Formats: sequence, C-alpha cells, structure tokens
Amino acid sequence: MTSPIPPIETPTFPVLHHPGTGETIRVLESTRDLFRMELTIAPRGEIAGSHLHPNQHQTFEIVSGKLVCRAQGREHVLKPGDTLVLPPGVVHTQGNPFDEPVVAIETYRPGLRIHEFFEAFFSLGARGLTDNKGAPTPLYGAALLDEYKDTIAVGSRVDRVLLRMLAPLARSLGYGDKLRDVLRAARSNPRLELTGGKEWRGAASLVPSTARSARS
Repeated sequence: MTSPIPPIETPTFPVLHHPGTGETIRVLESTRDLFRMELTIAPRGEIAGSHLHPNQHQTFEIVSGKLVCRAQGREHVLKPGDTLVLPPGVVHTQGNPFDEPVVAIETYRPGLRIHEFFEAFFSLGARGLTDNKGAPTPLYGAALLDEYKDTIAVGSRVDRVLLRMLAPLARSLGYGDKLRDVLRAARSNPRLELTGGKEWRGAASLVPSTARSARS
C-alpha cells in the first residue's frame, strides 16, 4: 500500500498558476477548518470542468471583474460586491468569458485537504499532464480524485462511476506514486519554467511570471 501524500504543514506555495485554465491562486489562509484564497481567472479562462465538494461549503466573493458560475441549473453572473454560497454536494463550474480578469475570494469550510488538492492539480497542469481544457489525463485524473475523494468529485455521475472503475487500474500502474513524484518535484523547485506544449522539460512553473518578476 502506498503512503498518502504528505500533508502541508505550512502553505508551501502562496501562489499557484494553472496555464491550461488561466487560473492563479494566492493562498490567504490554510487550515483543516478553513481555506481562503484569492482566485484570478484570466480573460476567456474557465476551470477544467464541473465538480462538487462533498463535505465543504464554498463561498465566492467578487473583488473585481465578473465571474460566471453555473450551479444547480442556474447561471449566476457575479459582479464586485456579490457573494454566492454553495452548500456541500452542489455541482458547479465557473469561468470568465469576458475581456478583463476576474478576482474573487473563495472560502472553503472546513478546509480539509483542498489546499493539497489544488497543489497537486496545478502541478499536473504546470507539467503539461492535462488535456487542452486543463483536466488531468485519465489515469492521473483517476489517481488524483481517488486521493482527494473526501474533498472533490467530478460533476457528472457517469464520469464519477468511470473514474471509480479506473482508480484501481491507476493504482496498479503506479499513478498514485507518479502523482506524489509530480507534487514532490513541484514543492522542491516551483520556480523553473515549463517551456511549452505537453512535454515535460524540467520542473513545473507554479509561480506565474508576474509574481516571479515582483519577487526578483
């Protein structure tokens, strides 16, 4: 039996960037009880797919720009000052179809392992181990969602069944260990660039170029 991904004792990456979805996360608070982050989605950016959080309340507070959130068959266009609260189990997706970036504060109660999930998910994106919409390739996706099943699940019931069926194969082929290797590499050296395409050429760029410039 493989060991679980080691928990984050302190926030390892204050800033995470997913090149496939256009999302940038700045962690504000991270405990088992509460996780808060500043989420920026670039113009025309969209998260990788519909999903739900089985055990967490999620709150969106819009700081600037506009965020489109689809939940329970309704489309919400959120503007600065707007707040939307989603209870556990609500299937949703969000994106920014507009020409300006959107900045929102997202809060998860309780925090559980959502910080670790984002760290692993964005690491896969930075290493090019995703499709053109930013979703992990099937075996990595099965390993990822099996690891964090208490925190997140895909929105489609059919896809949830398929991923549960795929999870034992992913484990037997070592994708749980491969996921851990991706995360360890990203934690050990988050500042190197991914040079392009889907090919791995070094280490993941989890810190976007604007943040790196500001820190240089």
